[in-house]
Amino acid sequence: MVLARHEATRAELSTPGKVALGMLLTAAAFGIMTVGGLMGGNTGKVSGLYLVSAYAVLTTGELCLSPMGLSLVSKLAAPKSRSMWMGGWFAATAIGGYLSSGVMGRFWKPLPHSTFFAILAATSLVAFAVLAVCYRRVNSAMPAAKSEPTSAVSPLE
Repeated sequence: MVLARHEATRAELSTPGKVALGMLLTAAAFGIMTVGGLMGGNTGKVSGLYLVSAYAVLTTGELCLSPMGLSLVSKLAAPKSRSMWMGGWFAATAIGGYLSSGVMGRFWKPLPHSTFFAILAATSLVAFAVLAVCYRRVNSAMPAAKSEPTSAVSPLE
């Protein structure tokens, strides 16, 4: 019975909140790599646990970001232009991929490894900050969730 009451009061993070969380986790993953770069003297010779840990956190961030971002676009776009906006989401993803590997990849050799990953962490934190500033506005633009019928009985009661 107590568990059933707890279930009813538990709030789920909104879609814009999950996208912001994804950016924060991305920054954390690059932060792990920054620490790895510093611990290895920027030589690249560190424990593989830094890479495994960063990939685990980055994958979790990607799971918060990519499907939630597409869901956010599909919920906020007008029905007549929804497909165009979803295509824009994929185009933005492609541009982000190019910027992160193509443009930023040029700085791998001239910069110390820790500085390279610190820049990626900082840009991810800037994106998180922009999402945090816009959070209330985007969240208020979200369509209201359909409420479940109140007559449903929890199996935990």
